[in-house]
Amino acid sequence: MPVITFIRDIMGVAKGRFYHKVRRHTIRFCRQAIKVSANESQRKLWLTASIATEELLADLLRFDNKRNMKQLEKRIVRKDINKKQVLRVMKAYLSAIIVSISTYKYDIIQETSMTEETFLRLWCSIFEYKPEDMQVFDEILLPAYQQSGFEGLVRIMGNIILDNLFVDNNELSTEELEELMGVLGADVSYILQYFKH
Repeated sequence: MPVITFIRDIMGVAKGRFYHKVRRHTIRFCRQAIKVSANESQRKLWLTASIATEELLADLLRFDNKRNMKQLEKRIVRKDINKKQVLRVMKAYLSAIIVSISTYKYDIIQETSMTEETFLRLWCSIFEYKPEDMQVFDEILLPAYQQSGFEGLVRIMGNIILDNLFVDNNELSTEELEELMGVLGADVSYILQYFKH
């Protein structure tokens, strides 16, 4: 193990479990967003999506309670969650955000001064999408939205969350689904406020 990797690992442990599990990914995403942003609208879009995703994970993993997710709080969080599982959930939520804001894509593209192709390429680059993340987006989340709307999208995203973070990963209850719909809906509304005139 290189010395710099060892030092980063030690610093991550010193900063706490939340940093090690979630925040370090958010920081990396935010740095990349700032680096590639050509204007303030692009920066706001990507930073807001990053922070919304971090806040969701912080609540789901019981690091804080900003989202006040009482229904999912009843589930037992796995003790052995690894980096891949955290990133899988983060990217599923980010994908749900992008699918949800797609209705307003022309406003977003115009405001951020990007083409649709550039927007998607940068989104995938900033959030480090791998082929399996694109597969979840293209073959699971997007079809769920096309077939069953916002509720279908959130149900599938919720199943990804349950499979990766919780011991009892049976189907979402109606209350849990409504709770996740409220959280994602609020985040999407917050992002869109930058682009509605």
